[in-house]
Amino acid sequence: MDGFINLLKPPGMTSHDVVAYVRKKLKTGKVGHLGTLDPAAAGVLPVAVGQATRLIEYLENIAMKEYLAEIVFGITTATWDMEGEILEQKDASFLTAGDIEKVLGHFHGEIEQTPPLASAVKVSGKPLYRYQRQGEKVEPPKRKVFIDSIELLEFLADKPQPAVRLYIRCSRGTYIRSIANEIGNLLKTGATLKFLLRTRSGPFLLNDSNLLHEDFTLIPPEQLFQDFPKINLTREQYLRVKNGGGVKVETKGENFGPVFAYYGEKIIATGMICGQIFRPEKVFRFGE
Repeated sequence: MDGFINLLKPPGMTSHDVVAYVRKKLKTGKVGHLGTLDPAAAGVLPVAVGQATRLIEYLENIAMKEYLAEIVFGITTATWDMEGEILEQKDASFLTAGDIEKVLGHFHGEIEQTPPLASAVKVSGKPLYRYQRQGEKVEPPKRKVFIDSIELLEFLADKPQPAVRLYIRCSRGTYIRSIANEIGNLLKTGATLKFLLRTRSGPFLLNDSNLLHEDFTLIPPEQLFQDFPKINLTREQYLRVKNGGGVKVETKGENFGPVFAYYGEKIIATGMICGQIFRPEKVFRFGE
């Protein structure tokens, strides 16, 4: 059993919990997920099964994520979401939709972001959340992420803590909790993430996702990598690549990759083109 499953992760489960559930349901040990979702968040969590787990890195490197986020103002928590201890509360009822629109302009293109202390980002080999749990102070490493789009969908003028609903399209590694916290800092009211729904992860869409209790739809790898550079192997080339050998291909001599090698309609290997030689890096047995 090899392929990908587009799952809808419910709130309350970790991404690891979902993987364990799939392993048990499908009775297979080879299961991995693409992109972690916080336990309180819900939405698209792509899962790879069998040999498809070896293809995760190719999708993760190009997958843009889309979210619907609800952020509440006037509340600051230790985790930058509603799961954490409330550290401060303020009256933020003076905020308007216009105030929100002005600060959203800070979150376009490449930005530098500080991850939450309650996250799995590692410092000296140790996750930040462990430092926080042990009461140790540590400086979170800043990281560059890309925000393709951020839009105000709705302003909820609740008193004394108004809220907003946002649409966000961003690169992998972006923490929506960090965006919520930074918006609160810019407005000097504090803010925290109230709810998060991931509606897209690369080619995986919310409308096509499977509930955990349903029969899973297994997506063949070939369906997801159609737009990647590819070569078609002859029988002779296939036998050589299958055993890890390189083969000469018709190219202009550039070095590039990753390239997907097909025999018939099946992915046989991924690798690099070096000059006019395809050199396999990962060889698969899909369909055998």
